[in-house]
Amino acid sequence: MGTSLLLVSWEQAEKIEPYDDRPYDEIVGLWMPVVGTQYGQPRKHRERSGAIYKDNFELVPEPGNPFDHTALAVDLNGNRIGYLSASYAAHHHWRVRSLNSLGYRVMVPGFYRSTFNAIAERDCLEAVVLRPTTQMYDEKLEDQEEQASRLAELWTALSHETRQGIARAGFHLTDETAGELLELHDRFPGVGLPTLPYAEAMPRSIQLMLRNARHEEAEIRWRIARELDAKALDLVRGGTSVRDASSEISISETRIRKVMKEAGVTAHRKQANESRNSLVARLAEDGLSLSEISAEVGMSVSAVSAVLRRRGVRTRGVAGVNEWSRASMLQRVAECADVVKLQDEGNNREEIAKQLGVSVHTVKKRLSDGHFFDNPRINPDRLDLARSVRERGLSQSQCSGFAELRALTDGNVLDLIHPLWI
Repeated sequence: MGTSLLLVSWEQAEKIEPYDDRPYDEIVGLWMPVVGTQYGQPRKHRERSGAIYKDNFELVPEPGNPFDHTALAVDLNGNRIGYLSASYAAHHHWRVRSLNSLGYRVMVPGFYRSTFNAIAERDCLEAVVLRPTTQMYDEKLEDQEEQASRLAELWTALSHETRQGIARAGFHLTDETAGELLELHDRFPGVGLPTLPYAEAMPRSIQLMLRNARHEEAEIRWRIARELDAKALDLVRGGTSVRDASSEISISETRIRKVMKEAGVTAHRKQANESRNSLVARLAEDGLSLSEISAEVGMSVSAVSAVLRRRGVRTRGVAGVNEWSRASMLQRVAECADVVKLQDEGNNREEIAKQLGVSVHTVKKRLSDGHFFDNPRINPDRLDLARSVRERGLSQSQCSGFAELRALTDGNVLDLIHPLWI
């Protein structure tokens, strides 16, 4: 049943005038009528008609309400008598649900009476309750910014396809993408997720989580773009033409020329230093990493990588292949390939999970990884980040966040199955 939580005490409520015009941050609530009471089921009223009674009323979220997914119903002694206004419910539905997820039944003080209703042609209840202001909820709830920062794990737990879909929608949920998020309810019980996949019924912390994810995604894209700009300049300074540099790193010639103009670099073609390039190739064949070759010959990591790609020479991972043994990495690739094969045979995720004895979430992750390992070019963002992490020579401790850690592992796996991927 939960513990009853009276958000506003009767002592506080009795100090509020019926038409209190003080600023909202100075009062605990406002007296407002409960709407729709005349549409409730007929009941025997023990109360004397016209007499006014006071009691505590419960606020109950109705995310499955067909007319309003953020509806807030009002119950009196377990009986549904009506609803709070739609405008109030839209702002506070998720707050009530969050308190419910913490084990509280949200109660508010109010008055009611039984009186004859000419439209319904029977006795109906009339009720007014004290609708709490925002600060009364927030006193009982965790700070939403802090909760959103902790929900970064919820974002990374979603499948790659779902995250991409949310990103394409401007980092806003739809009813479809909200459905997968609700599958993680048991892992995040204190968030106050709704029971049905309605995007507008999501708590504020989820919206803030998506905002944080959008900022993080923008930061990653900005950083990768700056790294590509620097790589383009390095190639041009090393004698590579703008056209070849554009083909090499997959950015437009227009972008490269703009970066060159901002840096004051003029395009020119130098005669290739064959002896230096031969030294680079020999060092790579001897087992040195990109960063070690860079330090040895005095070239940037990007320039070393370009020379080796042109010569078809691969290097060992600079991040340390000991993180995953060769056998375990190949086992992971095989597991992902098995899941992809089962999907190609017409099985859905739930069926695959049942056959393999794993969770649906694990199936989603293996499908995403399996498609990427089979053809890394189908996910250019993930491939670019893996290249960036490799070329910067990041170790596990130097990675900032889940995306770079996964990119580090991706690079080690791709070394085995796509030797020329970088």
